[in-house]
Amino acid sequence: SKDVLLTSENGHVIRIPAKSVPILGRPTQGVILMRLKSDDKVSAVSVMVDEDDIENANGEEKKAA
Repeated sequence: SKDVLLTSENGHVIRIPAKSVPILGRPTQGVILMRLKSDDKVSAVSVMVDEDDIENANGEEKKAA
């Protein structure tokens, strides 16, 4: 699964499953993913992917643990 990781300048971090972020059409107002105080800003956005997803994308079989 993929997660979106948002970090603010003031150190707030949230992790959201990418599947929970709705895909919207062009005429929409957007989606709020993180509420910030007036003096804070988003400093980084990252997409985190499970190792199993990377292996599957490379065509490798899952290995039993």
